[in-house]
Amino acid sequence: MTESMENKTESKNTPRPPLQAADRLWLYGVNTAILVCAVLVVVGLMDWLSYKYNYSHDCTTGGIYSLSPRTISLLKQVDKSPNHYQIVSLYPGAAGATQTEYGQGRKVRRLIREYAQASSHIRMFKPRSRASLLRALRQRFGNSFAPYKKAIADFPALSRRLAAFFSAQSASFKTVEMNPQAATNQTQAQNLEILDAFIRHSMARHLRRLNKSVRGALKSTLPDWPGLTTSMIQHLRTDKQNIAFITDKANYGQYGPAVEKWLVAHGPLFQKPLAELTAYVKRLQTLKPVKSADVLSSLSADSIVIMGRHNVKILPQSRIFVPQNSSLGGRVRYLFNGEQVINAALLSMVQKHKTKVVFVSIDPGSLITGQGPFSSIAHSLRRNNFKVYEWSPVPANPQAQQPPSPPPAVGKGVIWVIVDLPPAGQQGMMAGMAYAALQGAIKQQLTAGGNALFLVGNMPQQLLMATQGRIPFKGTLAGYGIRLRSAYMVVQRTQVSRHRWLGLPSFNISTYPQSVITDPIQSLTSHYRGILPQGDLFLMSPTWVGLLKQKPKGAQARIILQTPDQSDIWASSAPGLPSGRFNASSDLKSPIPMGVMSQKGDSRIVAIGYPLLVQNAILQDAGIRVVGGAETIVAAYPGNQQLFMNSMYWLAHQSHLIAVSPRATVALRIAEMSPTEETVVRLLSFLGPAALAIAAGFSVYLVRRRI
Repeated sequence: MTESMENKTESKNTPRPPLQAADRLWLYGVNTAILVCAVLVVVGLMDWLSYKYNYSHDCTTGGIYSLSPRTISLLKQVDKSPNHYQIVSLYPGAAGATQTEYGQGRKVRRLIREYAQASSHIRMFKPRSRASLLRALRQRFGNSFAPYKKAIADFPALSRRLAAFFSAQSASFKTVEMNPQAATNQTQAQNLEILDAFIRHSMARHLRRLNKSVRGALKSTLPDWPGLTTSMIQHLRTDKQNIAFITDKANYGQYGPAVEKWLVAHGPLFQKPLAELTAYVKRLQTLKPVKSADVLSSLSADSIVIMGRHNVKILPQSRIFVPQNSSLGGRVRYLFNGEQVINAALLSMVQKHKTKVVFVSIDPGSLITGQGPFSSIAHSLRRNNFKVYEWSPVPANPQAQQPPSPPPAVGKGVIWVIVDLPPAGQQGMMAGMAYAALQGAIKQQLTAGGNALFLVGNMPQQLLMATQGRIPFKGTLAGYGIRLRSAYMVVQRTQVSRHRWLGLPSFNISTYPQSVITDPIQSLTSHYRGILPQGDLFLMSPTWVGLLKQKPKGAQARIILQTPDQSDIWASSAPGLPSGRFNASSDLKSPIPMGVMSQKGDSRIVAIGYPLLVQNAILQDAGIRVVGGAETIVAAYPGNQQLFMNSMYWLAHQSHLIAVSPRATVALRIAEMSPTEETVVRLLSFLGPAALAIAAGFSVYLVRRRI
């Protein structure tokens, strides 16, 4: 027994004989095959999961491949509404499409797919045919076309009565026409020919054409009822006028004795069909126009259809792809505005109420119409469901001595955009009176519960003389805790020649104080520059707008815009062109506040120290960038428009829509990381390589241990 135990102990302590080379190679191969199979299984599983759930994430710093933050905010509002929406792309597929159409259609379908993935109330509708799309549209229209259909359906019976009447009169009139005394001269013969053509041919031909159109409309899936009724009104009105001319006794003598005798006997018979025709035309004219009447005329290839429960929006190709200047080689470059136009359509369908915006200044000239300096931002406001007006307390023609028209909108739900433009020409003589009238109107607007956005600028000594040294709007803003120091002009030290430096009112801002208005636009560049009309006098330059040390009771104000804390930017009080050196005794050092938001009761105010914040010259300043492998137009200063639009949303009590718009996200920018993201990146960069090395070493250990 002892010997057997010793043998067992000896055999247990005996080392395992080493593997032969062939066995070692076989074991290496098995381990490698197992690892390869495991990797293939993991890759296959990940591929299946990505196909099943189709989840994508935009890893670019500018977010150029995803929906913009403002679109996401809008879709959250869409998901809260009880309605569901279907988006249809009418761009052709690969078959029968040109290369440009195919590329544009692919981009549109990809965008619609992102909307459907981001919102539970939006889906991408793919109709089998045009007829199925028309049936879906007819369901959305509901009973809006019912009065049209009923009126058109009554026309065949009316046309049969008219046809029978004119057929009988044609047979009777033919006997008169055969009478040699029907016409005694050439003029009567011509009039007789015209009368015969109308009674025997023209009226019957008109009725046949209209009946054919009516039959086609009644059989159609979704006929163009408004277009058909308009055509019928035009034709039937002409026939009604001809009948009225025939039955007018004052015209009997121009046809000859025989025809005149026939008209005296048969003329009264025309009164009944004339009355029926008049009543029917009036019925067609009194049909109420439907909001969806423009759908059918716009329903064409290369467009997008958005269908709600009871309304439909058609987005034509001209609004989705806007042609720009030709690039090298004569190729036309298109600006893709698909996300903007879809957002505008969805916003108008979800949000029925439109906030009214009134651009106000002492300049009675056009600000937002035609080629006005603020026409671009007015277009953006309309696209974002605002109603836009303009008004001035100064009459357009002071020499006519006519009082100015009253403001188009005042009070709650109305935003006034006060643009501090300097008076020009003879208006400079009445600047004090104009500012007094304007400030009285602004007080009425705020007292009535309205809101206001002040775009104010630097007031040089020459302009202060016209207002007796009083800074406009200073008292109004002080009531909301805002301090306006228009005597200061914000400048940046700039080299204008080899040995000369000046302080010029031209600089950029890309970082903003934290607020609900400015948080989404961090790192977006905004631009501020004055205008030098003559000499060293700058007009409409950026100025100092900050907080009062002691705020009025009930006023809640905070800074939303200020310059960077840099020594080469300061606020100068020099009467002329500032020198390139900071004067500690008279100038104000950075950071210079330039914008404040304030609320007092139900009224809200935003004051920004730059009157040309959203002028066309700044908004339209853009360059060509390659984004996503394609050339596109990128705004040079997207922060100006975004700051303005976010301020408007806050003033309109629509803070849920405050975000960055689609065009701003095209601008390549480096977004700031949150503290959590920064910590994760640091840990991964520090621990990631170490973890990979440990994992590789452990794998080698396991393999060698088996060997």
